[in-house]
Amino acid sequence: VGDCKLGSFGNRLHIKSPEIQGHYLCPLPQTGEVAKNMAQWIEKGILLDTDDKLIKFTVVDDKGIEETKAKGYEIVSTQSGTVEEKEIVWQERLLIANSPKYAEAQARGLEKRIQNAITKILALTPAKGRGKKQITNEAEYVISPLFVKRDDQAEGLTNLLTLGVRVATLIQYVARRSLEESGDTLTGLHLENPKKATSTPTCERLLRAFSKINLTIVETGDSIIRQITPLSHLQTKILKLLGVDATIYSDIAELAKPLRC
Repeated sequence: VGDCKLGSFGNRLHIKSPEIQGHYLCPLPQTGEVAKNMAQWIEKGILLDTDDKLIKFTVVDDKGIEETKAKGYEIVSTQSGTVEEKEIVWQERLLIANSPKYAEAQARGLEKRIQNAITKILALTPAKGRGKKQITNEAEYVISPLFVKRDDQAEGLTNLLTLGVRVATLIQYVARRSLEESGDTLTGLHLENPKKATSTPTCERLLRAFSKINLTIVETGDSIIRQITPLSHLQTKILKLLGVDATIYSDIAELAKPLRC
């Protein structure tokens, strides 16, 4: 019994080797096949929950009130690997579980961070008053490319920035969670110290790792040649942490159209 570090495929294969012939109980790190299948498992869980077909773990408190601590379902997955040139095949029970309390806490935490960001965004143009400077022209505005004048534009800008905050928060959260579950770290995010490792990367540094990408499109007669900067090891690892298939990157070059001057 252990945490997600025990859940690496190498450890599970070792436990199932002929020498050990053991069993294990642990959360699986949300990388590799687990990350690819998680959305499908969640979708199935939602459908089962709608039909009230999930297995529930409930407790009754001192007042006789019943509370659902967790609910989920079980699937069986066939795993195989090689140990000392011998193939080992075993059946792995996967428990897809949801904790309502934990989900609520996660949602509250996300909403709190979003509200703090909205407050800071709105503080850029505070109401007129003593000791408060209201930005009224483009030159004073910090994000001048998004300068707006009408109320509906201001509302739209706030919605756009809020959406950006949500995406940035999600990217940072998913990356940190994946690193925590796998016990891994990222190196190369700090330009001032390329060898520095971190398990709590910021969204800003994660996005900055993709800043040197170039897409070149050359049109010659009836043919179009496209070339995109190959993904580095760091960029590939970041996409894997976020559960994003690297093929989406190569698809960018195929879908892009040449600019017409």
